[in-house]
Amino acid sequence: MIISNSFTIAQVNKPDLLLQYYHFRWEQLRRPLGMAMDTVKDPLEDQSKHYATLYQGTIIAIGRLHQNNEDEYQIRYMAVDGQYQRHGLGSQLIAFIEKKAASMGGNHIVLNARSHAVSFYKKNSYKELGDPHMQIGIQHQKMIKNIS
Repeated sequence: MIISNSFTIAQVNKPDLLLQYYHFRWEQLRRPLGMAMDTVKDPLEDQSKHYATLYQGTIIAIGRLHQNNEDEYQIRYMAVDGQYQRHGLGSQLIAFIEKKAASMGGNHIVLNARSHAVSFYKKNSYKELGDPHMQIGIQHQKMIKNIS
């Protein structure tokens, strides 16, 4: 757990916080696309680690980490509440998640960035991998970062 300037980054694993986590995921990532709440989860939820940045007990940023293979981890469902964007919280959360993946033996992290978030990930040392592709009806770019 990291506590800095009233913000806490922690793994989300308690039932009440998981409810808030999934609701935040839907509000930030699915609802704006007109998608139903039941689209917020996928088959890898139980095999993944869920992280959140909290401010006064309320989730303001999230990200999920799961292992794809022996040395590759993937970040999915990264989101920061709009009123907290551009203050470094997303970068702090991603750095926290990268350290977790490295401590579990990961050599690199991949992710599929929405087109508007590519510059954020580039600022965090991710590199584009391949061509953009469509996913859930919007353009994404696969990206990679070595963490070992």
